[in-house]
Amino acid sequence: MDQTTPPPFITEIHPEDHLYGFLEGRFGEERAKRAYLEGGKSDATQTAATLRRFHKEAEVKVLVFASGYGRVTRHLRDLLPGASLYASDIHPQACEFVTANISVPTLPLSARPEDLNVGSGYDFIFVISLFSHLPDHPFGR
Repeated sequence: MDQTTPPPFITEIHPEDHLYGFLEGRFGEERAKRAYLEGGKSDATQTAATLRRFHKEAEVKVLVFASGYGRVTRHLRDLLPGASLYASDIHPQACEFVTANISVPTLPLSARPEDLNVGSGYDFIFVISLFSHLPDHPFGR
């Protein structure tokens, strides 16, 4: 993102966020929100540290693949202010939420793996929690 003043940190969680829904059902609203935001920050901190080992932050183009509703992206935006940060997901409402609320451009993806097209030029692409949530049938294709 190339902005001098980043938007304020967003604590809003989309009502359709699958991970938050799981946490809320297990822990209740207050504890789920804390776990969601703290877990996203922890994952983003580890991701940013890994990226910095290999790239200069100001020169890097980053793609958060299968970003969902921005659990990690909202933190990365602030942890990597010099990076060009993009997010992608198969759920259009997740892309809309991330773009509108977290101010990170998104790439809507097809749910069909063989139709994958995220463009090119990324220096760093990462995925968190996708493969543990995918049904078995996409792996065969």
